[in-house]
Amino acid sequence: MATITQDIRPYDQVFTRNLITDPRFTTLANWNTRWFGSGGAGTHSASNNASRISGRALFKNWTTGAAVGNTGFQAPLVPVQAGEEFVLSGHIFVQSSSTKGAIRAKLQWLNSGGSTISTSTGSSSSHTSGSVFYFVTVTGTAPAGAVNVLPIWDVDTGTAFVAGDTLGLFDPMLTRAYYPSQTYIDGALPDTITTEYRWDAVANASWSGAFTRNPATDPVDPLQILSYKVTRAVRSITHDIINVGPVEVTLAPAGLRKGTIEYLFANAALLARAENIHAQGVSTITLSGAPYFGTMKYVPADTVVTELDIDTGVFKLITGFQEVA
Repeated sequence: MATITQDIRPYDQVFTRNLITDPRFTTLANWNTRWFGSGGAGTHSASNNASRISGRALFKNWTTGAAVGNTGFQAPLVPVQAGEEFVLSGHIFVQSSSTKGAIRAKLQWLNSGGSTISTSTGSSSSHTSGSVFYFVTVTGTAPAGAVNVLPIWDVDTGTAFVAGDTLGLFDPMLTRAYYPSQTYIDGALPDTITTEYRWDAVANASWSGAFTRNPATDPVDPLQILSYKVTRAVRSITHDIINVGPVEVTLAPAGLRKGTIEYLFANAALLARAENIHAQGVSTITLSGAPYFGTMKYVPADTVVTELDIDTGVFKLITGFQEVA
């Protein structure tokens, strides 16, 4: 079956990005999960959990109680440049019968030697009892000399954690402040009508982005290619020199294909998408899987004509084309 694809689609525009490289906690070694407090011990685990957007969670579970002490989670370092502004956010889950204070997010700015220059600290929440989610966020600007930032979600003060207590992290996100506000994204989220989610490189090991999406320019499959009309300019030149003898010939390859293609579509919606792809004039088009052509990259030329007959169910697009290398 033939497919028509716009080579650079308008929705290839990122509108937000998550700089946490393993936001779904697929590899625990990627996360320095910090200690359990003075004298404390426990286990770290990651699991599927539908409580928040990503459907994944990272947990600390205490098996031995701890004296009061800073605890929480931290992600791998993210490179920065001085003057860049970032926003860190996430949901911290606390399951404990006792009071916990200073539940917050932090951006710890590090120099090239790994030493801390300063720390940007977000607003704090306090836990009294029970099982509660806290959304935490902080905005900070990389100071002079900063080359990395350490993203931190922690509980800084308050009553110690005891055996049986749990601390969780959901939806960790670090983004540049100039992107529109977004609670959470990663490359594994299902696409929607208006948004496409992608990893920059390897899934769960790279930054991810959310891209604006226009379904009107998605690839479209014609029901049939009804006809081709193809011409190619012949570039070889003959020189008929009088009284000299044989014709002189200058050989050159023929030009790329040019002509018209007539497509038939199954319905008006597919015809409209095909017309939109051909009419925008913003990029080349690739026709693949087609009889005769196989795969051809082209730009629309001359005219694009649509024929829509609701009664007979004929939905045709006739386009002039110029093949491009």
